[in-house]
Amino acid sequence: EIEEKREEVKEQRNETREKREEVKDERREKLKEAAWKRVTAEVEKITRRLNQAVERLEKISARIASRIDKMVASGRSIGDAKALLVTANGKIAEAKTAVSNVVVALETAKAASSTPKTAFEAVKTAVRTAQESVKTANQSLIAVLRELSQGEENRATTTPSTVQ
Repeated sequence: EIEEKREEVKEQRNETREKREEVKDERREKLKEAAWKRVTAEVEKITRRLNQAVERLEKISARIASRIDKMVASGRSIGDAKALLVTANGKIAEAKTAVSNVVVALETAKAASSTPKTAFEAVKTAVRTAQESVKTANQSLIAVLRELSQGEENRATTTPSTVQ
């Protein structure tokens, strides 16, 4: 009789232990899913911001191209601005590719990694690369604008001296 009770108590303990383990596993899975959602949301937010930056750069590039065309039509000097704009447009395209690579890096990291933390670490390098390429594209557009303004300054300084 005592042996039977001992066995029952052991069985109850084992059942309770198993239930606790199941609850722990369920909690872990829920936490893991929530972490994946946070990582995905963060990467989407970063990607959206970078895409917006690239779109702004494209608009600025189009406005600069229009400005160059108007300057050429009116006979003004543009220096190397046209060549610099072509280079800037190439860098904008590179930035666009780098931003799209961030999403690819996330999907690859999800497939390769079991934890969101390691996946996010892998995606960070792609994000940094995309950020740097956007900065480079921006700097190249600034170089185009500097060249245009220098062309204007050169024209302004040469005009008065020839008028005399």
